[in-house]
Amino acid sequence: IVKRKRINLIISAFAKLLENKKNLILVIAGSGPKSDELEIKQLVRELRIEENVKFVGLVVGNEKLELLESAKVFIHAAYADTHPVAVEEALAMGIPVVMTDCDMPEVAEYNAGIIVEPDIHSIHQTLAKILEDENKLSIFSKNAKKLVNEKFLVKDQVKKYERMYLDAIKNGK
Repeated sequence: IVKRKRINLIISAFAKLLENKKNLILVIAGSGPKSDELEIKQLVRELRIEENVKFVGLVVGNEKLELLESAKVFIHAAYADTHPVAVEEALAMGIPVVMTDCDMPEVAEYNAGIIVEPDIHSIHQTLAKILEDENKLSIFSKNAKKLVNEKFLVKDQVKKYERMYLDAIKNGK
């Protein structure tokens, strides 16, 4: 929980979602400097959404898998994140992602989620639209797994690097 993750945008967009869908839960995993955590928790209190926002701290291993399995959507609003591992983990679990401007265009290319502008309105509108469309969520989920299988598995990446280096050696002679 640090400022560059823009959790304040997520919380504010989520609060707008709750105006029409009271049964949603936002789970915030991770930790950070106490001042940043306190600021985020203060925002939750100010918006009066304490009942719908759960802070679970740092999660790892099976606990992380269980948390991801229970998610309908994974939201990532950080800036200056190049290929965020947390997004890749969510995709591997078949969880559609809504993300802002980090470097992962494959999400849009594979229709595994939606890349949005980093503002409350864009995040809110996108979440509202996809949460009410189970068919869309299902398509995103299937595409998320396909994306991971085709682009992000280590064994496949090693083969690509091997081919790249062999081509470089071959063309360098």
